[in-house]
Amino acid sequence: MPARRPEPPRGRFPWWLAAAAVVVVAGLAIHYRDTLAGPLRPSPPTAVRTVLVRSGPLEQTIRLTGTTAAEHSVFLRAPYLRGRRSRGAGDFQLVLQELTDSGRQVRKGEAVAPSSPGHA
Repeated sequence: MPARRPEPPRGRFPWWLAAAAVVVVAGLAIHYRDTLAGPLRPSPPTAVRTVLVRSGPLEQTIRLTGTTAAEHSVFLRAPYLRGRRSRGAGDFQLVLQELTDSGRQVRKGEAVAPSSPGHA
């Protein structure tokens, strides 16, 4: 006698799906009632603040936080110093001879902070 194949289980009704559909429909009905159909009772009148208008200068102070930066700026680098640190403190010293005033505009090639190697 040939082996009998087991019958596939019969489909059961998905009760959880029906319950989920009822919840969704109820939620949509409540949403429609509260928003689209409008409130059942009229809302009380709202008080509106008013101010007397008069002519004159308009002054207002604004306090802000943040940073400011120059529109055009340049970073200056010190020259590369060669030498050995073992010879003493004099190898890597650079003496600033003068410094251009802060905020002053300079032209290309103009010395901004001339320096010379030496002892302080």
